[in-house]
Amino acid sequence: MSTVGKVFVVLNLALAALFVGAAASLIGTSQEFRSKYEAEAVAHASDNKVKDMQLGDLQGQVDELSRQNQSKADQIKQQDANNAAIESDLGTERQQNSDLRESVGGIDSKLGDLEQNNRSLGNRIADLERDNQGLRVERDEALDERDSANASQNAADETARSATSRANDLSLELVRSVDRAESAEANLAALSRQTGVDINSIGGQPDLKGLVLDASYQGRFPIVIVNLGKSHKVRPGFTFDVYNGSNYKGQIEVQVVNADTSSCTVKLAGDSNIGRGDRIATNL
Repeated sequence: MSTVGKVFVVLNLALAALFVGAAASLIGTSQEFRSKYEAEAVAHASDNKVKDMQLGDLQGQVDELSRQNQSKADQIKQQDANNAAIESDLGTERQQNSDLRESVGGIDSKLGDLEQNNRSLGNRIADLERDNQGLRVERDEALDERDSANASQNAADETARSATSRANDLSLELVRSVDRAESAEANLAALSRQTGVDINSIGGQPDLKGLVLDASYQGRFPIVIVNLGKSHKVRPGFTFDVYNGSNYKGQIEVQVVNADTSSCTVKLAGDSNIGRGDRIATNL
């Protein structure tokens, strides 16, 4: 064999030995890798089981969180609806507040007017109190005057009672005087017939004028009281004509003479009864 052939044979053998060694080495390495793979597979399976359990727990947590999220979403949706309702109510409240502000403005204006009215009323009340005080003073003065008038009236009533009693006494005296006068007139008439002297020409009356103080047509003879008496030189038997304006009321004759008054009887009736305030005169 040639040298080249030997070289190729040697090279082939060397390469074969090299390949066999490499294959043996690879087989050993492969066995080692296999053992490691099986250990890793067991560990991986155990890890997968743990991870599956963890994954199941996580999935349960995810499901729970999903439910919670849905509940939260529902709550948020409800809250949004509530917020919308609150916003609507808030708008209504704002409108009401605006209306209330306008009302408050109107009330403030009215309060201002009321305060002005109150001040005016206060001034009016003060004026009325002053007027009332003045009226109280006038009332007290009027009461004092009334009490004085009552006292005067009581005194006048007492005087009137005394006058009535005196008038009654004068009436009795007048009746007696009339009786005496009639008797005297009868005697004078008889004397006149016997002597032929006119009685009317004896002792003329002075020119006198006065007023009727009172007149009464009750009883036997009407009685007239005049404001002329002894101080005016009046004597029983004087006659006075009585009149009121153009109304002639008759003639009266003096029966009883007092200091400043006289009691008379009606001698001649006129157009109407004699009354207080009528005028008298001896010569018309």
